[in-house]
Amino acid sequence: MNGTVRNLVGALAVCMAAGCGREAEPESVCYSPEGPARECAMITPYCSGYASTCTRECATSADCADLIAQNTCDRERQLCAEPCTDDRVGQFDCVAGERVLCSEDPTLPCTICPSVCGAGTYCGDGTCQSLRAAGEACAEDFECEGRACTAAGRCSVQQGEACTAENCDGVCATRRSGDTHCIRSRCPSDCQSRTDGGLEWYCARYDSYEACVPLEDCIWQGGCSTFRESTCGQSCRSGGGCWTYCVPNVISTDD
Repeated sequence: MNGTVRNLVGALAVCMAAGCGREAEPESVCYSPEGPARECAMITPYCSGYASTCTRECATSADCADLIAQNTCDRERQLCAEPCTDDRVGQFDCVAGERVLCSEDPTLPCTICPSVCGAGTYCGDGTCQSLRAAGEACAEDFECEGRACTAAGRCSVQQGEACTAENCDGVCATRRSGDTHCIRSRCPSDCQSRTDGGLEWYCARYDSYEACVPLEDCIWQGGCSTFRESTCGQSCRSGGGCWTYCVPNVISTDD
């Protein structure tokens, strides 16, 4: 056999192995818990751990067009995959069978990609809308500037602000002066550095909620002067040392 014939035979063998001149081989299951792993053909040399099928690398769906099932390019994994049919909220939208990541396209619907709504907005009725101010009607916490919608369906005022029973996510307490003060159900991070009313403030923690209340020199379980209809609460450290604070009677004083 001369050199030319030998080269032709070698080329033919390589071509047959690679599938030259015929359609791409069907992708096969390369891993199954019920059976042994299978080798992938040269045309789809990678075993996708995500889909457990033989596939190959791609940059666009054109690189996968000759495959039977995995004929679109999963650009996140850069592997040929079956067409995308199930959107994943917060991650990607299926557009013409391809995954489009939320981080790639700001024009995707906010119902699938809430992150397309920028600062000061939220996704409502399929569009980005401005966050609602304290006192405005709401249905969910994420609609409000303060991230709290009260049981009465109103966006809550902030800790320490003037309030009504409807717009305070917690207790709307009345001071001795007649002014109102919203004590929300979770202490703000600046509770112990507040100086409202010229007082020091303390985060009193209860079984199911917290309350940012003023420290006051009072007699435990007696009256106090900060709020109307309030009681003096007390906290003590196990190693010694106690302090007292004023808490409205609608909040438990058990500590």
